[in-house]
Amino acid sequence: MPFLPDPALRFSHPVNRGVVLFLRCQAARAAAAQPAAASDQAAAPDQAAPPPTGPAEAAGAPVTADGFLLHTHASLCRRLWEACAGLPEPCEALLYGVALLAARGIIFALAFGAGPGEDWLAVRLAAGDASSAYRAGAEPDMGLGDDWLCLDPWQAEGPDAAAQGCLAYWLARAYQNALALPERPFG
Repeated sequence: MPFLPDPALRFSHPVNRGVVLFLRCQAARAAAAQPAAASDQAAAPDQAAPPPTGPAEAAGAPVTADGFLLHTHASLCRRLWEACAGLPEPCEALLYGVALLAARGIIFALAFGAGPGEDWLAVRLAAGDASSAYRAGAEPDMGLGDDWLCLDPWQAEGPDAAAQGCLAYWLARAYQNALALPERPFG
């Protein structure tokens, strides 16, 4: 098997430390629990398209992307990546088999789950947006950090984005927050 560099190198900004550690641990636990044959099916790293759905997935075969077992259901990948279509630049990426959004190497959203009912989507928001996000139905993060909130990835879209908790609105706010962070605060 060829040497694959750590995909987290693309996200080396200090604000990503907790997120990268969380995802790396998830990938290690999943790899340890998976039969060795599944790792032979890994896709090439840096794959930036949603994983295909098809007979293998329907049959329960492990799905891989970015060289790792996929931890984001294909429908959730599509949901996240369609909701960010209005952003001014492409932000879609995969890290350790998890679909995420990043700007300037700063991760600002990630999606995790095996299908409807088990999915969660976390966004990194500025402190000023947190109270509005909570009123729109956001919940505290799942251990990613104080600036992360979890949203329902399947919430309704509507004309009053802030009142309805529109996913595209919160992704745009998270994107703006990522751009407002210093590029290298310690460097």
